[in-house]
Amino acid sequence: MSGEDFIRFCQHLPQFLEADVQEKSLGREYPTGQLTTEYGTVTLFFVHYPSFEKAKRAWRRRARRVDYQNLRIIFHQSPSALTEELLKDFEALPYQHKVLISGGIDQKKYPHGYNLPIYQTDCQATIDQRRHPYSIKRYMDAFDRVSFLNGTWRPRN
Repeated sequence: MSGEDFIRFCQHLPQFLEADVQEKSLGREYPTGQLTTEYGTVTLFFVHYPSFEKAKRAWRRRARRVDYQNLRIIFHQSPSALTEELLKDFEALPYQHKVLISGGIDQKKYPHGYNLPIYQTDCQATIDQRRHPYSIKRYMDAFDRVSFLNGTWRPRN
């Protein structure tokens, strides 16, 4: 999902989760779909599914399991695609537990931002790649997901 779609999805989460996902052919090697509500349309990329039908079944099952009282919002956006508007819109989302993982975020202005150290280098690796061929640590492991999921991680002020 694009950054703009993700923000729209989170702004109107109940409505999008209740919407029926429709197949949308975008010529990709994986299935794609769309959710449409009165608030707009978001495109879903089902990169881990062999067919749209399997992706749709999984989407419906997971949408029913969302616990609105216990949400955690994690948004990753590469610094090159991060805009001031996305930062403002993310910060305005009405969720207590949220984090935007990227690089170059002014954390005084956007306290729910987390600057991933890989973005401070010229490294061309992606955040899910291993830091070293003999390491089990990935670049994204710099963010403490466990404390975030447990509700003990706090944004910097």
